[in-house]
Amino acid sequence: MADSWFQVASPSNFWVKRRFRVFRTLVRPLDVDGMKVAEIGCGHGLVQHSFRQNFGQSVDGYELNQLALEQSVCPDEPRFIYNIFDRNAELKEKYDMIILFDVIEHLEDDRAFLDAVLFHLKFGGYVVINVPALQGLFSKYDEASGHFRRYEKKDLSKLSTDLGLSLVEVSFWGLPYLPILWLRKRLLAAKTSEQDIISTGMKPPSSIANTLLAGLGYLELIPNHIIGTSLMCLVQKK
Repeated sequence: MADSWFQVASPSNFWVKRRFRVFRTLVRPLDVDGMKVAEIGCGHGLVQHSFRQNFGQSVDGYELNQLALEQSVCPDEPRFIYNIFDRNAELKEKYDMIILFDVIEHLEDDRAFLDAVLFHLKFGGYVVINVPALQGLFSKYDEASGHFRRYEKKDLSKLSTDLGLSLVEVSFWGLPYLPILWLRKRLLAAKTSEQDIISTGMKPPSSIANTLLAGLGYLELIPNHIIGTSLMCLVQKK
């Protein structure tokens, strides 16, 4: 993820809050209390912050970007610089749930990355993956953010099947934001500055706009099996 993204994304951002509400809906059937949870690619702690606020428990955060960790919005949460391809024996099958929010689109080989993630997950444990959806929405924002791709629903299903995972649920989300992303794609076409692209693409122009966009999210029912700007899936390691 581009460093400038960490300066723009905040816990109050409508998209960050909506993403976590979708997460809560997908994991509702699970007994999250007491689970040992990790987030790989924790960035500056947005998920750790939301998890603490909503579930009252800590999430171990793993990240390779030192700057992101230094800018953490929840500095009291456990966070570590760690490359999961190292497969530290002390972390083997340690976690009941691993969260991958907007991570695998940054990897050229997403399958190898997810395979390394599974080394750290208990049998019967869960992985929650969030990715940007619809390759037709790929724009300069994706390029500036370091995305290799946006995903179709079938892509996540195949990725799960190839690794022997059981697909519990997969849902689009962000349906009300589709027109905004089409507009964003066109607005950013002429921009060249990475920081300007990230800021324009992620940050609402005002707090009022942020509130209105947050309200739009409530118009969408989850699970959404039709279309959206993002995809989230819950898979289980059998």
